[in-house]
Amino acid sequence: MVNEFLGRCMLWLRDGKAKALPQRRIMVLSNGAMTYHVVSSRRQVMAVAIAACSGFWVLVATIGLFVAIDVSEKRHAEALKTKLSYGRLVNRVEITQHRFAEITRDIQQSHVELLALNKQNEQLRTTLETVESKLHQTENEKQRFHALSSAMRNQFSLLQDHARRFSDSNLVLLGELDEVQRNAADLARERNIALEDLADTREQLTLAEQRIDHLNAAKSYALNRMSDYTVSTIEEIESVLAMTEIPVDRLLFSDEELLAKGLTPPAVGGPFISDLPDRDDPVFQNAALTVNTALNSLDDSLNRLTRLQLSLKHLPLATPLDNYYLSSRFGRRKDPFNGRWAMHKGVDMAGPKKTPIYSSATGRVIRAGKTAEYGNMVELDHGNGITSLYAHLYRVSVKKGDEVGYRDRVGLMGSTGRSTGNHLHYEIRIDGKAVDPMNFIEAGRHVFKEK
Repeated sequence: MVNEFLGRCMLWLRDGKAKALPQRRIMVLSNGAMTYHVVSSRRQVMAVAIAACSGFWVLVATIGLFVAIDVSEKRHAEALKTKLSYGRLVNRVEITQHRFAEITRDIQQSHVELLALNKQNEQLRTTLETVESKLHQTENEKQRFHALSSAMRNQFSLLQDHARRFSDSNLVLLGELDEVQRNAADLARERNIALEDLADTREQLTLAEQRIDHLNAAKSYALNRMSDYTVSTIEEIESVLAMTEIPVDRLLFSDEELLAKGLTPPAVGGPFISDLPDRDDPVFQNAALTVNTALNSLDDSLNRLTRLQLSLKHLPLATPLDNYYLSSRFGRRKDPFNGRWAMHKGVDMAGPKKTPIYSSATGRVIRAGKTAEYGNMVELDHGNGITSLYAHLYRVSVKKGDEVGYRDRVGLMGSTGRSTGNHLHYEIRIDGKAVDPMNFIEAGRHVFKEK
């Protein structure tokens, strides 16, 4: 473009130089002698062209400097915002765990009360059975009394016929009859008391069942609230992971992988002790089955949430630079050295020399050193077949086998290897296949965005 501009200027000046820039003579007086210097039209044209090019270059360089400064300030502000949002996300996870612990304690307390009420209910049923047994015995005594009373009445009739002859015997029989009647009255009072005790026992049983229903409802409500919150959190995390175009189940760590990373999978154990009531009691049986079903569902959701949160910590979602501008995207492009079309398997992030380069997630260094194509480079393994690569570094700050954390420094920006200037060549690979790192960076912006 500059050569074309200079060519047009030269053509214009050549056509009009006779009028605009005629040949000039410069007189110089030195030591009393006058000398003449001839300045041709050609030299005047060259001087004007050089001055115009210098002015144009100064203008372009000034505009580029202001643009670079503005982009650098925006990138620095975005990095600060990312760190603040990550801290808030960690706090939110801790608050969620604290809330889950409180709800778990409430559920355990409700469960203990439910078992106590179940034991009290069994005691009440035993008491009820005892009262019913006593009532049955009272009824048998009543029937025996009626039979005895009937026999006594018959005997009394016979004795009345012989009253005159057996007056002494008649008095004795009358005394026995009075005693039998008193016994019958006592049995009747005992029966009435037993009936009242039975009514009280049934009322207490009804109140106990109502309280158990209330506790089961409260327990179910707490479980449903916790389950809804867990499911919504899982959906939010899975929607972010979907932006990386990786199947969510592909990212979940198995128990063996968690142990290999030094992490502890959810631990369970202990002898089997059924907490279900007697199978002959449908009220307690149905309530216990409902609560156990909700607990199993919540346990599955919490297990998946835990594994998703661990996957987030090991996904390269953060930007490896605080300040940069994107000088080349992922995909097909013209090679900067030979001009032929080629596949660019990463993104180029340009910035000042020796700018710190940070790890985009926790991982283990599997390569660190110098190669012909990448120059000084570092490659990290994040698990699940996901790796990240940082190339053209001025200096490498880690060595093979090191464990690095989130945003730990791995090197400084440079222009080593096959490079035209200071920049970071950043790659992400899944099972050895390169994918667009900007998908991960965009997903990271949703994870770390300010709530």
